[in-house]
Amino acid sequence: MRESASGNGWTDVAFGDVVQLSREGSSDPEEDGFERYVGLEHLEPGDLKIRRWGQVTDGTTFTNVFHAGQVLFGKRRAYQRKVAVADFDGVCSGDLYVLGPRNDQLLPGLLPFICQTDRFFEHAVGTSAGSLSPRTNWESLAEYEFTLPPLAEQRRIADVLENAKALCDSLASLGEACTQAHSCASAREFNALRPSSASVSLASICSRRPQSGIYKSEEFRGRGVPMVNMGELFGNDVIDGAVAMERIDLDDRELERYGLTPNDLLFGRRSVVLEGAGRCVLVGDVTGPVVFESSVLRVTIDDSLADSRYVFEWLRSPYGVQQIKRIVTFTTVSGVAGSDVARLPVPFPTLEVQKGVADRLSGLRSQIGEPRERLAACTRLSSLIAATLLGSCT
Repeated sequence: MRESASGNGWTDVAFGDVVQLSREGSSDPEEDGFERYVGLEHLEPGDLKIRRWGQVTDGTTFTNVFHAGQVLFGKRRAYQRKVAVADFDGVCSGDLYVLGPRNDQLLPGLLPFICQTDRFFEHAVGTSAGSLSPRTNWESLAEYEFTLPPLAEQRRIADVLENAKALCDSLASLGEACTQAHSCASAREFNALRPSSASVSLASICSRRPQSGIYKSEEFRGRGVPMVNMGELFGNDVIDGAVAMERIDLDDRELERYGLTPNDLLFGRRSVVLEGAGRCVLVGDVTGPVVFESSVLRVTIDDSLADSRYVFEWLRSPYGVQQIKRIVTFTTVSGVAGSDVARLPVPFPTLEVQKGVADRLSGLRSQIGEPRERLAACTRLSSLIAATLLGSCT
């Protein structure tokens, strides 16, 4: 450590000088009293609050322990920018680093904002390695160099950034309330349909069999066309050009076979988080070619028989989610098979009725997008504030 050349009391440090990686574990989380577990898929990009988690009693293979106040950093697919501050104790995936201050040189409240800076993420992404799911390692993160302000300045910066975070949290809560309202409306719509509409299998209204995505090794990654991974199925109801994705280099034959088209349905085929398997999203207006990775299933609806938006809304309704849960298997990872997805029952009213349901629920879903857009704008503004206040830090 040395004082910065600026002579303002800021100190040049390496990340590992002031931050430590927790290696605490639990061989039996339930016996040790932990109630909740957190996987990488539970964290939302750019959101420092943990809003979703699983219950240990439902079963988990996670053993890494975290405590309230510690920072969880997503080491896998670091480009997704997943960082959160725990406000409860629990266990988490090995894809998350559990971080905390090493000494009293770093204010705990400033650590998550340092981890959110563009330069820190660039370092994490630049030091990632691996074929299917690139990961950064602690040794590389520990070498990240930045300039740390004096404690009094750290407190001032943390206070400003906490106020910005509070506004983002309020917008996120508004988005959650809108999502809950949509879920209630969805339950009402499909509850009204169930007595009068016979069900058909998903396979009977598809134009092709469920298809698994492509796998390619590390040397093909980092360039080429965007590719939907399992991670993009969380936090996104619709996959479009605004979703950040890893890129992969493909030949024309592969692009033709795995290229997505609007209104395709994508399912999580396997996930280390139980609720990830079978999660369904809709492909929207993608800009240019987009493909999907081997942990994802693609289902294409025959639009002469059914409305894809209607099928999507059914599969995301409380009743549809219940049907999906019945086909999920859970061993070391949770998963669904394409053959099981094909047998999922779908209420099948006339196409006119389907379009009416889809229009109403899609309209409500679009309203959820407004607080999400405001949250995204607030997050961008917070990042600009952080970049300004931590300018010497990055």
